[in-house]
Amino acid sequence: MKLHKVTVEYYDDPKIRNNKIRELRKSKGIRTRELTEPANMSRTYLHMIEQGEAPMIEVRKWHTIAKVLGVKDEDLVNCTEE
Repeated sequence: MKLHKVTVEYYDDPKIRNNKIRELRKSKGIRTRELTEPANMSRTYLHMIEQGEAPMIEVRKWHTIAKVLGVKDEDLVNCTEE
């Protein structure tokens, strides 16, 4: 069996910790399971993301969440600068 090295990219940006996922999910009537299953993550981890408690978010998961919500990746981020 040959093993392949896989590089996993993460978002590590303070803006992501102030995201709009919960707001969009609730407004569209999407249940947590509808986001967690396609993104292969636990409901606990989604809650951490929605509460701004996840220190880093895998890019692939972020993209899947955006796709399920029907928005672009960048639409999930609160881009207001302080």
